[in-house]
Amino acid sequence: MAKIIMVCCAIFAFIEVARTANVTCYTCESSKDPGCKDPFSSTNLATNSSCDACVKAKIGSVVARGCSAGGETGDRCFTILGTGTCICSTNLCNGSSHVTVTMGTIMGSALYLMSKIFY
Repeated sequence: MAKIIMVCCAIFAFIEVARTANVTCYTCESSKDPGCKDPFSSTNLATNSSCDACVKAKIGSVVARGCSAGGETGDRCFTILGTGTCICSTNLCNGSSHVTVTMGTIMGSALYLMSKIFY
């Protein structure tokens, strides 16, 4: 469980909080906020309104939601090494079970490096 939390933290370390305000996103981790897991419950969860895009990452049963910087456009999802990651660009879009993502190359590289470090 500690490795999963470390990987989640590392993912969001690579995705720094945006410097320009344009999208509001949920910010939570399911190991600390039960409402953050799937199925999602937004009751009493924090949001951040200073995001370029929203992110949702799922590693096993742990779900993390937060902000992404980088000016990405378009919405997509991808899975690498068992970690599903999505980025989307509308308000509170990371609250759904199926979110869409960009930054695949950056996140894929980060996840590959983390898997080599932690496993």
